[in-house]
Amino acid sequence: FEILETDAPVLEATPSGEPVLVGDMSLAYLGGWPDATALTRILQQSCAALGVVTTPMPTGVRVREAGSDRFIFNYNAHAAVLGDLDLAPLSVMRQSPRL
Repeated sequence: FEILETDAPVLEATPSGEPVLVGDMSLAYLGGWPDATALTRILQQSCAALGVVTTPMPTGVRVREAGSDRFIFNYNAHAAVLGDLDLAPLSVMRQSPRL
């Protein structure tokens, strides 16, 4: 990670107290490569601060919206669960618009 020298608010620091993410959640500078847990936390906090709704996704599951339809893909060789949906292995599910 970079050694950051700034007066900006520190949003994330290393275990030894060195700043690694500075600024505010609408404009921030990340001076390092976080592990998956830290990156997820940083992105969730930033999205929440900006009012962006996110949905935690299981590994191997993707959602795509095309027009008014939503497609849920399970690329896994095993079943997966997304919210209240049970997804068969290697499957795609189409959801039509909610009326």
